[in-house]
Parts: sequence; C-alpha cells; structure tokens
Amino acid sequence: MTWQDFITTDTSVLAGKPVVRGTRLAADFLLGLFAAGWTQEQVLASYPQITPEALRAVFAYAAEVTRRVSLVGLNPSPISSAELLQRITVRPEQCGGRPCIRGMRIRVIDVLELLAAGESKEQILEDFPDLEADDVAACLLFASRRLDRPYVVA
Repeated sequence: MTWQDFITTDTSVLAGKPVVRGTRLAADFLLGLFAAGWTQEQVLASYPQITPEALRAVFAYAAEVTRRVSLVGLNPSPISSAELLQRITVRPEQCGGRPCIRGMRIRVIDVLELLAAGESKEQILEDFPDLEADDVAACLLFASRRLDRPYVVA
C-alpha cells in the first residue's frame, strides 16, 4: 500500500485539497480529528466510508509532505499561537532543521511514520517514554496545518 492509492487531489473537490479517494474528507481534517483527541475507532465509526488502511495512508501522506517541507528561516508565527504547536521546535543545528518535539531529537516525521505504520498512540508513548500524549497530538496538528492549503493539479 502507498498513500497514493488512497489520497487524491481534484480541483473540483474541496478546491484541490488532498482527500481520501472517493470521499470529500480532507487529509488535514482527519489529522485534525486525531489532534483533537479522537481515536481511530471514533473516526471509523463516524466516517464509515474510511478504512483503517485509508487512515494509515493519511498519516503516510502527512509524513511525506512534512519530510519535504523545511521551515528553517521561515517565520512560523501563523501556527505558533496554539499551545500544542509550541511543542514543535525547529532549530537549524538539530536534526538538519527538521521539526522536532520539545527540543528533543524526536522528529515529527518519526511519530507520523509510526502512526502510518499502524502504531497506536499508546504504543508510541510506551516506546518513547520522554513523549507525552500532547506531543503526538502536536505532531498531528502540525502536519494538519502544513497540509491545509490548496494544491495546483496540472
């Protein structure tokens, strides 16, 4: 499975925002639900057209987009006001300037890729004892905000 099998863009659907194929559910919307504390079970129950594989694809897509985005030298002020987003740090001298969690060498992409691989929040917190539940939510919110923009489809 690749995220491309599940995530698509079409200018006639939500102005070209990335959505789960066959739905009008945007990737950033779904990530925002997790950032707000929803569980996978809640999302699947509320949106029965979504499969667990499609949710993993949303996380994989977010991981890919986050991997490609460099914030070094950019002013993150549009997203820095929320308490969760303050947990995400970007330092040129740390992890190549990639977004990390609370100044630690745990990258946002690491958490997103674990979620994309099917790890639960509880498993991630057990594997990384320095992380807190809000750190996982911050990663999802960060990715959600990075995805919330229209894409030009040629």
